Amino acid sequence: MPSVPINRRVLGDAVRKHRKGAKLTQETLAEKSGLSVVFISLLENGHRTVSVDALLRIARALKMELKDLVRDVIYPQNLRTQSIRCRRVVGETMA
Repeated sequence: MPSVPINRRVLGDAVRKHRKGAKLTQETLAEKSGLSVVFISLLENGHRTVSVDALLRIARALKMELKDLVRDVIYPQNLRTQSIRCRRVVGETMA
């Protein structure tokens, strides 16, 4: 299975974090945003690219601004650390 690009993983993690912070299930977020549950799940797991329109719908459903939802992707100060952690986990798994 191909690896998930780190920017998709970070975005998916952000959506999940804010969804859970809002105490919403994937089903509720899907309903409020007009997107499918499968789409939300794939997005949160980094297996789906997403349009700006869909991101706006998700941000509105979470009652937040788009810039706050995508902050970790736009300002990737933690990407290097996350990438190193991912390599360690993969290395441990393969060893």
